[in-house]
Amino acid sequence: MNITYKEQLSKHVENIFMGYSKHGLHICDIATGGGKSYTIGKLTCQYYPEKFDRIVILCVQNKLVNSMNREIDHFINSEGSLISSSDKMVIENNPEVITQAIKNGYFKKLLEEMCYQIGEQKNANYKVDEIQYSYNAVKKIYEGLTGLIKTLDESGKNDYILNHINEGEAKLRKVVRGFFDTYKRHLEKTKQLKKVSLETIL
Repeated sequence: MNITYKEQLSKHVENIFMGYSKHGLHICDIATGGGKSYTIGKLTCQYYPEKFDRIVILCVQNKLVNSMNREIDHFINSEGSLISSSDKMVIENNPEVITQAIKNGYFKKLLEEMCYQIGEQKNANYKVDEIQYSYNAVKKIYEGLTGLIKTLDESGKNDYILNHINEGEAKLRKVVRGFFDTYKRHLEKTKQLKKVSLETIL
């Protein structure tokens, strides 16, 4: 089997990345065309899923997002991949985060988890009025955004609808934060937990 120049470069880069697969910030200063994107795509699909629950790749330019996405798609379809296309989300801006999360059902899962936690508190005979109110605010804005996104998909690009989606995204982030703040206060006030960490809430 012939090994391409790109694959040869990638072997060297892979040895560097594999040596630094622990938590932390590492700077790898490799020239353009040195095999960084290729190697990250490979490791993201074939190695890192065994080490990390979530992999976030940040790109400083939009053109790099497309390039990185192509490399990952290349390896997602390879024999050794540990992830599938449904495990990947490409985000270019904040409203797109919400749009993708609504379209692929992830935000609905978040709502279901919120609802489940409220049910658990009810079953334990705690008053849930405040967290229920916060949940209802999230659900209402989510439903409005879902309708806007569906309308946009059916009608094509529409600046008026896009502006409303941008506004809705900001509101949704605010009410989601509000829910978690309320839920945290509830857990502390009812003495279920002395100090509630973000990890506990998530």
